[in-house]
Amino acid sequence: MVVQDEKQTTFAITADMTRQYKSMQEELMRRINTLETTIMEQKDQLELSRQVFQKHAPTHVFSMVPAESVVCSVLGQDSEWCVGMLRGSDALH
Repeated sequence: MVVQDEKQTTFAITADMTRQYKSMQEELMRRINTLETTIMEQKDQLELSRQVFQKHAPTHVFSMVPAESVVCSVLGQDSEWCVGMLRGSDALH
């Protein structure tokens, strides 16, 4: 009887551990899938942001040039040198 009880206890413990393992495995798979979905959504958003930036970046760069020229003319400085200073380039050398 004692041996039979031990076998039943061992079987019950093993079955319970197996259920817990499967449950944890399913939960981890759900979490992985959720995270992979989040990654894909963020990659899509990043690509859209890059496209918008590439579309508008040249416009913004060119719109800054006249402003720099206006600042230089108000200061009465040589235009090329002044614009270079405002942009942080090595126009002095």
